[in-house]
Amino acid sequence: MSRRDARAREIVLVSLGVALAVTPKFKLQYYARISSSRRAAAIAGRMEVVGIDAIAPQMAQRFAPFAVFSGEDANQWRIVEPTVREALITVPIPERVLLAKGDTDTRHKIAKQVFEAVDRKYRLVALPAMPANNPGGWWDIVFEQEYGLPKPDGTLPA
Repeated sequence: MSRRDARAREIVLVSLGVALAVTPKFKLQYYARISSSRRAAAIAGRMEVVGIDAIAPQMAQRFAPFAVFSGEDANQWRIVEPTVREALITVPIPERVLLAKGDTDTRHKIAKQVFEAVDRKYRLVALPAMPANNPGGWWDIVFEQEYGLPKPDGTLPA
């Protein structure tokens, strides 16, 4: 693994933890199936989906510094969202409750689980560093310069 890949992996892993830290508490409570109004289990299940729908896209976007390879096809970060959802679903409810209560160790553990799930399914290759005069998340431009313009679903045209 190159130094650039190792550094990008470290940055994304920390970024995943930050994404969980800045997620509004009520969304984490939905994800953990915590309801202040003691609703029925059916509503708690729907709340869980709402929580996952809120968390998964922002966590998937943290993979923007990588070109995500599925086989030989280079893709943008959008392709990892279903894998992030699956990883979030597999987290046991007690760990989700600890996450909603603000437990830092649990936050890092869940971030690592999500990263490892994506890393197992795809080959992640760090994109070149952005120029210093382009602050912010301009990873789409860097991806286009390296691999070409992707289709709306994040895959490259054949």
